[in-house]
Amino acid sequence: MLDEIFNGGAVDSSNQSFVLLLMSLAASDNVSQVKLGRITEQSIAMMRHIKKFCNVQFKIAECEDDIIGDNSDSESEDSYEENKNSDDEASASDKEEKNTTDKPTEFPKSFIFSCIGIGLTNIARKTE
Repeated sequence: MLDEIFNGGAVDSSNQSFVLLLMSLAASDNVSQVKLGRITEQSIAMMRHIKKFCNVQFKIAECEDDIIGDNSDSESEDSYEENKNSDDEASASDKEEKNTTDKPTEFPKSFIFSCIGIGLTNIARKTE
């Protein structure tokens, strides 16, 4: 479960293909979007099937908010590099500890998938 959280996205990897299918069947008057973390092979196969059977293509854009740092001391990544290079007299263990605490956390890349659905409706439903 922690791996799924670390990968990011709004849907876990086992349900990605189902969400992509629902997006392709959604109403055709608006754009459906979802943020997905690590893309599975099943999701890639599902997008190929959706393109073949429903003629719906997905636009895939890389998400830009994947780097999260500690902003409490308001140091930028440039100042991190300056501090790293200026501590030549510190011991090796101190350098390793400083590198792990000051560097911003980089998460795996996540992507925004968007498409316009085909607007599937239930024609068997009785209307009054």
